[in-house]
Amino acid sequence: MNAKMKTLLLALISLWLLNVCAFERRPVIEHFIEKSGERAAVSKDEAVSKPSPMNPDQAPAAVARKQRPLSQSLDRGDAANVAAELGCHNDVMCETVVNTVARDATVHLSFKVDGKDKACTGTIIADLDGETVVPYLLTAKHCNITAANVGTLTTTFLFQSNMCGATPPSSPGGLNLKGGVVLETNGDNDMTFIRLNGPLPTGVTPAGWSTGGPPDGSYGIHHPGGTYKRATFFDPSSYVLCPYTYDPDYWVMEARRGGIEPGSSGSGLFNPSGQLVGHLKGRCGPDTDEDNGNCSTDDGWRAVYGKFSVTHGTIKRWLEIGGTINVNRFHSGNELGTPSEPYRTVTAGYNLAWDNTRLKIKPGSYNEAITFSKPMTILADGGAVTIGR
Repeated sequence: MNAKMKTLLLALISLWLLNVCAFERRPVIEHFIEKSGERAAVSKDEAVSKPSPMNPDQAPAAVARKQRPLSQSLDRGDAANVAAELGCHNDVMCETVVNTVARDATVHLSFKVDGKDKACTGTIIADLDGETVVPYLLTAKHCNITAANVGTLTTTFLFQSNMCGATPPSSPGGLNLKGGVVLETNGDNDMTFIRLNGPLPTGVTPAGWSTGGPPDGSYGIHHPGGTYKRATFFDPSSYVLCPYTYDPDYWVMEARRGGIEPGSSGSGLFNPSGQLVGHLKGRCGPDTDEDNGNCSTDDGWRAVYGKFSVTHGTIKRWLEIGGTINVNRFHSGNELGTPSEPYRTVTAGYNLAWDNTRLKIKPGSYNEAITFSKPMTILADGGAVTIGR
């Protein structure tokens, strides 16, 4: 081959690589369930370890398999009927390596968007206040739970089989919380962070988290098709045909066992120790099945998870507050209500407070007039506190 032909060949190869690797966001499939009938396809390690480590050598009980019906209409009505399309899902109760705290902190979400019923998945995550337990919920931004419709949100807990091999529940049941407050969103890594109304149900503990990455043997816990809880096992995977491989806000994962489909969006990705490291955006790749989801046995697709390490920077304030707002009149600098950046006035702390919050006040005289009308606990932290003029 002469020098001119070599130059031409190298130019063509470079152009092909540029076309393949050029970054764009469109190929990912973000998906929630539209329960009224049709699926909607819309296009430094720090860790909190509430769960205890598991034995990664325990063999999972379920065996993945792929089943496709000969014919099914997309206009199926109830979301509970949708997941019959994929037979590769693993009942989470049969997976002995799945951390039980992470499992039970995974929740089913139902809500309305423009009057239509929708379903996604979310995770209750732990805060850093060791003296309170607040139901902080993490899910996907593209699920479209906003300040305008969060009042329609029903968060259902423990929508799962009673045990491995038991008949799975056909509907979410009545262990739930209604509504909440949208605290933060981030479109860069597709996350929404919500404080739910009311206390967590007895027996449910928030999941731990890590700002580290997902190793081999990580897993997602989700409600595919809006149905009962399943587990999918992943390894991290660079994939040239998925542009999110080059996006620093996302993890790209290859499914080893199980599947992903509409309704799984917003669900957590957990490392083998049961710590949340990501939240599901969707799937990407040339063989992504937009309508029906994908099994691990399908080639040409990857799951895309927003990185919790990115989310952490956005929600760090709330994790540090937990259920306790801090006040110190002698503080100088930013005022966030956290232990390290408290408010300087009781009024500012009170304005942030919600029902049953704790207001922890450092000693001193606070020369301000304030009327307390919210149910809360007021604590003098380390000495006498005087409030008033």
